[in-house]
Amino acid sequence: MPSRKERRPYRSPVDGVEKLAKEGDSHYHFRRSCVEKAVPPFKGGEIVIPPEVNVRLKETHKEVLRKEFGQ
Repeated sequence: MPSRKERRPYRSPVDGVEKLAKEGDSHYHFRRSCVEKAVPPFKGGEIVIPPEVNVRLKETHKEVLRKEFGQ
């Protein structure tokens, strides 16, 4: 599975404050539940697909996104 290096925010279990993690591999997939855990409160209508990614998606990819995220 492809990945890219990112510094992702997380909530500290100690004080609940959002912090920035060390840079590491980030993987993406189509599970709404995982996105909701990573980015609360998540709303499906807030998904933005950059044009350079959108041109590489097949219609089957877009159908899965619509089914999973309600767009």
